[in-house]
Amino acid sequence: MEPFRIGVQTLSYIQPAVWIIECGELPENVSSDEVTSAIQEVLGRGERLDSVMQKSSNLRMASGKYAKNAKYLNTQALLRKYGPLVFALMLVVGGFYLRFFR
Repeated sequence: MEPFRIGVQTLSYIQPAVWIIECGELPENVSSDEVTSAIQEVLGRGERLDSVMQKSSNLRMASGKYAKNAKYLNTQALLRKYGPLVFALMLVVGGFYLRFFR
């Protein structure tokens, strides 16, 4: 859809609706069908904006879950890597304690 022209002034898609509100009438070279379709297009953009906002919200929730799972997996990897070493050192320290300090 092309912008509306009134004399030498070019109006965007929503400006004819503003023109109608301010002046109370349609410009001479703009039909009511054009204004209706322009308003419908703007409303469609609003619906698409709502869709984008919903997708953004879903993405934010999914990224939070991803961060939580990543932290959990990193902790598990750390325990699997150093857990046996810590356990063996605890056994050695416990053995020394029982042998020498008891």
